[in-house]
Amino acid sequence: MRNRYVLLAGFPLFALAAAAAFAARFDWMFYEHRPEFLPYLLVALAVKPLVFLCLGMYMRYWRYMGIQDLAVILTAASVSSVLLAAFVVLALDRLFYEFSRVVVVNDWLLTVATVGGFRVALRVFGDSQAARSGAGKADRPHRTLIVGAGD
Repeated sequence: MRNRYVLLAGFPLFALAAAAAFAARFDWMFYEHRPEFLPYLLVALAVKPLVFLCLGMYMRYWRYMGIQDLAVILTAASVSSVLLAAFVVLALDRLFYEFSRVVVVNDWLLTVATVGGFRVALRVFGDSQAARSGAGKADRPHRTLIVGAGD
C-alpha cells in the first residue's frame, strides 16, 4: 500500500462526513436525540475504507491526480453509500423504527467533498513542493522541439 497515511487520514474524513450529514438533517445537537448515529458511524467507518481499498484508492499516486481519479472517488463513495443504505434498510429501520434516508444522500455528498478535497489538496501541495524545489534552477528558457500531431 503506497498511501497508508492517506488511509489513516480517511477515517476522520469519513467520520466528519457522517457527523455533518446528521447535523445537516437534525441540527447540531443530533447526538443527544438520534441514537442511530453511533451504529451508522461505526458501520460507515468499517465499510468506507474497505470499499475504497477494494477499488484501489490507496494504490494511486495522488500527486498526479486527474479526472479519472475523481471518477474513482465518485464510484467508491457511491458503492459505499449503497452498502450503507442497505444497512439502514435492513438493520437501523428495524432497531430504531425511523431513519431519515436523506442522511445517506448527505453522507455521500460530503464523502465526495471531503475525500476529493483532501486528495486535491495533496495534489496542490505536491505541485507547490515541486515548484519550490525547481525555483532555484536557472531561469534561462530551454529550446524545445515538439514533434507530432493532435492536441
